[in-house]
Amino acid sequence: MLTYEKSNKFRYFREMSIVWSTRNSNLPVQQILQKKMSDFDEMNKFFTNDLLTIYKDLREELTTDESWLFATDAGKLYMPGKFAQNVQRLLKIAGMPMKPNHPDKMSQAQLDALLNLRFSYERPLYQQTLAAAFLGFQAWRPEEVAGLLKKDIDLDSQTIMLQDTKSQKPQPVPIHPDLLEPLTAYLSHLKPDDALFIRGTGNQWDRKDVHDAVGKVANQCNLENINPRRLRSTVGHEMASAGVPMNRITQVLRHSDEATAPRHYTYINDVSVVRDIFIHFRPGIAAIESKG
Repeated sequence: MLTYEKSNKFRYFREMSIVWSTRNSNLPVQQILQKKMSDFDEMNKFFTNDLLTIYKDLREELTTDESWLFATDAGKLYMPGKFAQNVQRLLKIAGMPMKPNHPDKMSQAQLDALLNLRFSYERPLYQQTLAAAFLGFQAWRPEEVAGLLKKDIDLDSQTIMLQDTKSQKPQPVPIHPDLLEPLTAYLSHLKPDDALFIRGTGNQWDRKDVHDAVGKVANQCNLENINPRRLRSTVGHEMASAGVPMNRITQVLRHSDEATAPRHYTYINDVSVVRDIFIHFRPGIAAIESKG
């Protein structure tokens, strides 16, 4: 069953796959809509991108029905009239003229505008992955992640200025090397004053949204009892187990009291379970990077 966010993503990739197929196969829309799942390989040869593959993956989450390739949310035959209405809606969202809306008659500007909408439909997953990675790689607190703005990030110096810190003072923090390329790609889609993490309403995240993001990543990894605090604690224990000096751990975790790190990290917990969640970050981060 698809969530609301995945349903929107499913529809976007369905519409764009049909548009692309029509423009590159010389087949009429009605004939394309009558293609079966068994025709996937035949249709995919017209693609120079991953639109159809992503759509197929989303479709398989929606239904196991093997009939129509381009199906409705209920797995039924998708009708040309409904497709035309949905393309008009996407053109409106993209701020483009709603006519012509037939794939073969669209201008290149219309097509490019539709393709540029892709980030907005994939953004929820990217946000979820990046937020969890900031916690797991950078050992930040949830409110610090939620409050990030693009202008806080200096890619040239590879530094982020955290504004909403526990000390209530801005703190410069180096960007973890594994986050540089995906973060660069992600930021390329944002305006200078944009928040990194927003809800569907456009409002900026708060700490609860960060907790929810970590929970979703943990569920995908089939892990229980994973939360921002445990991820932050794991970073401290990993450094301690690797022999990192306590003053360095204090610096990385940004404890105002130098006695905090020795008090919490002089013993080593079993962090193998939490370490599993970091493995899940890698493909998600790579996906962000490849779409930059």
